[in-house]
Amino acid sequence: DYRGAAPINWALINGEKKTGLTTFFIDEKIDTGKIILQTEEKIFNVDTFETLHTRLKNKGAKLLLETVNKIENGTYNIKEQDFSLQYNSAPKINPENCKIDFTKTADEVSMFFDGGITTTNTPNRFFSQNSFYTTAANRMSRHVFSQAVTAEDVVELCRQNREADR
Repeated sequence: DYRGAAPINWALINGEKKTGLTTFFIDEKIDTGKIILQTEEKIFNVDTFETLHTRLKNKGAKLLLETVNKIENGTYNIKEQDFSLQYNSAPKINPENCKIDFTKTADEVSMFFDGGITTTNTPNRFFSQNSFYTTAANRMSRHVFSQAVTAEDVVELCRQNREADR
């Protein structure tokens, strides 16, 4: 359902429940060739870019071998892509599309990070509703509070973190 450079990232960011892999013949346009094989993969609530990428990498290696064997043996059946369907754009992750929207819920912001948004492109401390996030060495820590985090709480946590970083 995603076309572009970063389909795993955007499937996670958008909270999809499944994704998949497709092998296809290359033609003149990007991602428009005739389909050889496809497989689906469930996205679990605990998945991050790393966990989903690892599963898809392993599944994709097997799918690629199966595809090559079918082509070599002449036992493949091609399927035309349905261009009447709506496909989601999966643009390359860059600083412009990595800006954190503080009006989103904590779950939406969490999905944003699950999608592989790293400290390279984003601030290293932010908050949303009842959570305060810190990132270091491309890992995120989520500090959850029993009540909503106020701006004063965030300022104090940032001050404490700055002091701890020294």
